[in-house]
Amino acid sequence: MGVGGRGIAAEEGAAVALYMRAAKAGSARGLAALAWCQRFGRGCDKDEVAARISYRQAGEEGLAAGWYELGNMQRDGSGGEVDVGAALESFQRAATEFYHPAEVEIGLAYAEGRGVKEDPTEAIRWFTKAAEGGNARGQAHLGWAYEEGNGVDADGSAALHWYLKSAEQGNLWAKLHVGMCYHEGIGTEVNMTEAVAWFRLAAEAGDAEAQDLLGMCYDYGDGVEESPEEALKWFRLAVAQ
Repeated sequence: MGVGGRGIAAEEGAAVALYMRAAKAGSARGLAALAWCQRFGRGCDKDEVAARISYRQAGEEGLAAGWYELGNMQRDGSGGEVDVGAALESFQRAATEFYHPAEVEIGLAYAEGRGVKEDPTEAIRWFTKAAEGGNARGQAHLGWAYEEGNGVDADGSAALHWYLKSAEQGNLWAKLHVGMCYHEGIGTEVNMTEAVAWFRLAAEAGDAEAQDLLGMCYDYGDGVEESPEEALKWFRLAVAQ
């Protein structure tokens, strides 16, 4: 394992040495930290195969995040072949510890039929677990399911409720969809002023779709004073992405 360098690299190398000692002592968090370094080549040579091993060991030592990160690597094919079945098993092991990010991934697996038969109702069950546990991604996915009626009866009010919960935690995609709810009257009355406010929040954070929608609002004077100059600014930002 090649460690070292100067400045930040030297500090990262020293950190890896500490993580290695902690890992050898059986520390789950030390193993997970070492895995992250191996995965992204921070302070040591990049070695995704070794990262998988370290994440698995962290999981076996009781750290749910170890199983979760291993599942992500198995799903994406990092450090080995893509294996959605193995990924689902890893996420399930993390979920036994009520690890909400893993619950979201299990929900997505059922929603998309990854490693398991597609089952929208089961997807909703897992998204709800994550959402009620306060996970912003789970809340956003649950909001989308209610908006579209996937695995549950369509319910605009419930969709807006969960989008707002997620957006309040900073989820960019949810901010966009809160804006869309006000723009289209989903779960609420049409309110273009509110729509523009939410589009702006997402647009200023760099969301291209929100930038395009905000540009259209300025172009047509919907919820904001008409301004071709502002419209062009936001259209250009959207196209540049």
